[in-house]
Formats: sequence, structure tokens, C-alpha cells
Amino acid sequence: MDAWGTLDIGAATFVRDDLGSSFRRSKKLTIEKLPDKVLLHIFSYLSHKEICRMARVCKRWRLVAYDTRLWKNVSLRPEISGLHVGSLESLLALISVR
Repeated sequence: MDAWGTLDIGAATFVRDDLGSSFRRSKKLTIEKLPDKVLLHIFSYLSHKEICRMARVCKRWRLVAYDTRLWKNVSLRPEISGLHVGSLESLLALISVR
């Protein structure tokens, strides 16, 4: 137990009540408890490179990272109003912009 009256045991924290005679259990909040919608919102602030890194953390994060709302579709077929790309450098420049 520390000076603040909390005791960590595994995944739970026990906090001393006002009287100091007993402990009540308080749940620790972790990122695993966040809904996918919140993770998706957080990921929307990341760069594409960072999203790709986040996709390697776990299965759940990979599913969120692959959500189509985080990515843009780019058609490179000019016949269907796609982009005409003359060089690899210009393609990479287009892809890097969200």
C-alpha cells in the first residue's frame, strides 16, 4: 500500500475509504475497454504510416485500422475518371496525402 491509501493487486486497485478501516474495489480503466468507435476516432488523427503500425498491435486494432473510413480509394484508370499518374514519385505523393 502506498501513502495515498491505494493497493494494487493484479488487475484491480483497492482504495481505502474515508474511515481507513476497509477497502473498496475500483476497476482500472484500460484501452481494451474502449469501444471500436472511439478507437476509430483516435486512429483518424494518425498518419497512414502510424495506422499501419497500430494494425500490428493486435487483431482488434488491425480490424479497426483497416476500416474504410480511415482510407481513400484512388482509381488509376483514366477511362473511369481515374487519375493519370506519369511517374512513381507522383503516385507516392498522391497516396501520402489523406
